[in-house]
Amino acid sequence: MKFSYNWIQDYFKEKLPEPKELAELLTMHSFQVEEVISFGGDFILDIDVLPNRAHDCLSHYGIARDISVVLDKKFSFNNTRDKQDNSAEPESDLIIEILDEVKCRRYVGTEIRNIKVEQSPNWLKERLETIGQRSINNIVDIANYIMLSYGQPLHIFDADKLADKKIVVREAKKGEKMITLDGDEKELDSSILVISDGDNSLAIAGIKGGVGVEIDINTKNIVVESANFEPVNIRNTSRKLNLHTDASKRFENEPSPELVQLGMSKVVDMIVDIAGTEKTKIMKAIDIYNKRPEKVSIDIKPEDVNKLLGASVNRSAMEDIFNRFNFDFNLNGDIYTVKIPSERLDLKIKADLIEEIGRVYGYEKIKAVVPKKEGEVKINKEFYYIIKIKNILISLGFSEVYNYSFVEKGEVEIKNPISSDKKFLRTNLIDSLKKNLELNKKNLHLLNMDELSIFEIGKVFNNGEEYLSLALVGEEKKDGIEKLSKEFEIEFKEETNLNKIFEKLPAPKSYSDLNLKLSNLEIKYCKISPYPFIQRDIAIWAPDGTDVLKVQKLIKENAGDLLVVGPRLFDTFKKDDKISYAFNMVFQSLERTLTDVEVGEIMAKIETKIVGNKGWQVR
Repeated sequence: MKFSYNWIQDYFKEKLPEPKELAELLTMHSFQVEEVISFGGDFILDIDVLPNRAHDCLSHYGIARDISVVLDKKFSFNNTRDKQDNSAEPESDLIIEILDEVKCRRYVGTEIRNIKVEQSPNWLKERLETIGQRSINNIVDIANYIMLSYGQPLHIFDADKLADKKIVVREAKKGEKMITLDGDEKELDSSILVISDGDNSLAIAGIKGGVGVEIDINTKNIVVESANFEPVNIRNTSRKLNLHTDASKRFENEPSPELVQLGMSKVVDMIVDIAGTEKTKIMKAIDIYNKRPEKVSIDIKPEDVNKLLGASVNRSAMEDIFNRFNFDFNLNGDIYTVKIPSERLDLKIKADLIEEIGRVYGYEKIKAVVPKKEGEVKINKEFYYIIKIKNILISLGFSEVYNYSFVEKGEVEIKNPISSDKKFLRTNLIDSLKKNLELNKKNLHLLNMDELSIFEIGKVFNNGEEYLSLALVGEEKKDGIEKLSKEFEIEFKEETNLNKIFEKLPAPKSYSDLNLKLSNLEIKYCKISPYPFIQRDIAIWAPDGTDVLKVQKLIKENAGDLLVVGPRLFDTFKKDDKISYAFNMVFQSLERTLTDVEVGEIMAKIETKIVGNKGWQVR
């Protein structure tokens, strides 16, 4: 999400660090800042707010609040209307009914009379344009500004266009249709929550307004909506209607219902300041809030913090961090009871609070310490025998593969599959291994191999059980099964339940007979080309006694960068005073599909170099 540096600065009396420095501090302690862009007299910070903090940080207010904690700078925030008694305000004749209190958690409606709709002041237009928002009129712009400032989406209706001055929050009727403000007609169903006048839908709750009650230049009286909706329903509705908005993004991430009043108080103040007239009158707000969330308190000991973080944070530092967050807390003996503010829905258990302490304290201050060895090393039986099986199979020429646990068919269906052809957990390993074998046999020359044997060890879900399985296929399959059966004195099969095998084997006493050391060989990883390869064979006659390495060197030096495998010697025989060598070569490009003409030119060059040697000729 894009944030304005100047906008964030508005929350602080003290000067913030320069934009790039601020971005680095945020990245180290809070959120990854993707980039900082200069924009006129401002800077745009593109901040990656992850889902665990999207409920309270998809706003300039939320980001500023977190910055105040990280920098230990006073957070300047004035919210006078939120603390004022509105009992003296006149009663409104507005009627609000909530027919689904599960999907609509809180609804506040305020009527404001005698306002003036016109263009927004320049500062407001510029502030919105800085982060890519188009100015519409002062009323709509104010609503957008407050949402971007505080994270509370708002909607404003023309009060005179409301039938019977009534708002009913209800499920849509099956087949009910509504035209959104951007002109699209949407067909609704009973899973979708709407804001209506009882009969007609006026807006898709939490997502998009509809035509008919929108603000225009003639609007004089308005109803301001500040509400909180159930996030899963908003997400499902947004996907179903293919309608994704700034409001839906915030409601999907579950902002606190307590934010509703903050958003309302701020938008009312701003409307009065910018669109108010001498006759403007604020009517008494209607607040329907039947089920308030439970307050969260977390008990924590300093030793819990340091044990999990591997740090030495003293009590004074911990209390300083609690105060920075504005957490109420008390100490009873060696236990802190910390009261979590309503906006921090992500803090539910002790580990959540410790993570907050750690990131503010600074992970860079936590030194790596090798734990002291206590007692004897516990031997993991499963790990021991898995490594032993792998070593045996690799010594026979097998290669290990890893496949997805998700497959097209199976017994256990996944609730949220990663794709339509991977909706089940696998019941065996062998099916995927056979596909691996078939694919890789077509590429043996590219793999620089003449034959292939592969195995896999992994979890399967079969006959109501989850267990560890081993499967092997390929040229050496029979030898592999025989070797394992002989080594462990237990019958192995093409696919074997390893849990049952391990139950029969004795507990190992040490890892000393396993090869657990890293190889001294340099390991190189190469990018795999997505383009097809071309292979060619070449055979030559040379005088008996000619070193095969000399021939391979000549071929390689003239084959160029497109030669990826070879030359591999695959045949040798002698006749009279001559010797014949036959080589296989594989050509491939990382950038394009090769043509036969290109490879033919390379082969012609190689043949020319070969016949240039006395007594050598191409067969």
